[in-house]
Amino acid sequence: MESLQLLDLSSNSLTGAIPPELGKLQALAGTLNVSRNRLSGAVPPELGRLPATVTLDLRFNNLSGEIPQSGSLASQGPTAFLNNPGLCGFPLQVPCRAAPPSASSSTPPPTTTGSGGSAGGGPSQPMKTSLIVLISVADAAGVALIGVIVVYIYWKLRDRRGDGGGDDEDEEGRGLFFCPCMRANTCGDSSEGSDAGGDGEKKRGNGSGGGGGGGEDGELVAIDKGFRMELDELLRSSAYVLGKGGKGIVYKVVVGNGTTPVAVRRLGGGTAAPERYKEFAAEAGAVGRVRHANVVRLRAYYWSPDEKLVVTDFINNGNLASALRGRSGQPSLSWSLRLRIAKGAARGLAHLHECSPRRYVHGEVKPSNILLDADYNALVSDFGLARLLTIAGCADAAGAGAGGIMGCALPYVKPPAPDRPNAYRAPEARVPGSRPSQKSDVYSFGVLLLELLTGRSPEQASPSGSSASFSGPGAAAAAEGQQAPEIVRWVRQGFEDARPLSELADDAVLRDAGARKEVVAAFHVALGCVEADLERRPRMKAVADSLDKIGS
Repeated sequence: MESLQLLDLSSNSLTGAIPPELGKLQALAGTLNVSRNRLSGAVPPELGRLPATVTLDLRFNNLSGEIPQSGSLASQGPTAFLNNPGLCGFPLQVPCRAAPPSASSSTPPPTTTGSGGSAGGGPSQPMKTSLIVLISVADAAGVALIGVIVVYIYWKLRDRRGDGGGDDEDEEGRGLFFCPCMRANTCGDSSEGSDAGGDGEKKRGNGSGGGGGGGEDGELVAIDKGFRMELDELLRSSAYVLGKGGKGIVYKVVVGNGTTPVAVRRLGGGTAAPERYKEFAAEAGAVGRVRHANVVRLRAYYWSPDEKLVVTDFINNGNLASALRGRSGQPSLSWSLRLRIAKGAARGLAHLHECSPRRYVHGEVKPSNILLDADYNALVSDFGLARLLTIAGCADAAGAGAGGIMGCALPYVKPPAPDRPNAYRAPEARVPGSRPSQKSDVYSFGVLLLELLTGRSPEQASPSGSSASFSGPGAAAAAEGQQAPEIVRWVRQGFEDARPLSELADDAVLRDAGARKEVVAAFHVALGCVEADLERRPRMKAVADSLDKIGS
């Protein structure tokens, strides 16, 4: 029993108390799920002995009492304890109340008056009646005032929504005029405004409190005008853990009748002071206003002292890393699909560089951050997340290996091999203390494109003894130095030696009829992106234009 690694007892109509012996499962990993049963009693403090990596799911039971704050129990979020009416204490926002006073102490002693009370009781009777009238009038006035305030707030919110109701469509229709530097199909989906925090202030969800500014209750703030969800609805919905890493836990949350899934990333509690809420809101508002067909949209965020969440679209077909390396038994991607993915990713990055409110630098361009929809259209994800994590004080902004799982990982698919920390970064971006730039994003995209073309990971050397293993570095490979990924040096050496295309390209790429010329053209685009001199690299807009000409 102590070597048990997975335990899911959900929806089994179990009754009684949670056995304290569950705290002895030291080999447990993932989620301990006892939700949707009829369990009662207190939460055993022994559960705090479980490993810190275990996520508890005690929802939809009849548990009661104060939640213990020992061991790993103290690191659980409120989602783990929802729908247990008797539970109280942190992390729930339900205070534990003291025992109610007895009936004898709450009942005032009766007042006695003598039979000859004309001197003491006569004058007091009119005073009591007037006091009752005064209290009644005050109560009525208070209720009326509250009603007026509620009606006023309702109409103000209605007017505000009515004034901005058509902004989304109008702005999207005018998107291509906002950025004349780009073609219509690159910038045409843009609808950014100029105010960094405007959308977040206009569209607020009804959370558990009205703080919104880092108060005790927190608030779900909708950035997108089309996002119609309240915090209670979000927390009541079915949730599935998609991934857990350095950038937080990611859930797929199915809202309503199951037709509206969203991805919710739990950033954690963080150490940021409440005063940084405005900075977080402004940054989230700017990220949320980036709207393009090839960029994952941030829909909403939640901020409270002990919990911070971001809500994005859920993309249902995984990411490029799993499509290339992690789906056993699945056929390899054809050239037409790889070219479609490359074009979509290039357009999304070009939009971030040229047309987003802050001319964003992604900083972590890699296959796990390129999500795929059902038609294998690429969507760039996780941009701006590092900045939000830094402001919230939740995690280090340079965490690697956790990116790309927001709304993309399939729960029951074997996870792909993790990306190496520096495998896709440009040489200048690997220097300690350096900051990524748009040109370093171009380099990372070039490495990604080479992986699409060759089917090899960035640090995967050519098989020893095979015809594709080139001996002796040429001038190009030597000039590249040891800072460049192996795939860059290997492809440059292959072109310098005029090796056959079949030795460089993935076999699945060359199966498409007439693909050879397109593959060679794509190789030249990729090699231009991975120039060691960043001044010689093209802008992302030029890369997107070059790829769009291939196969058209």
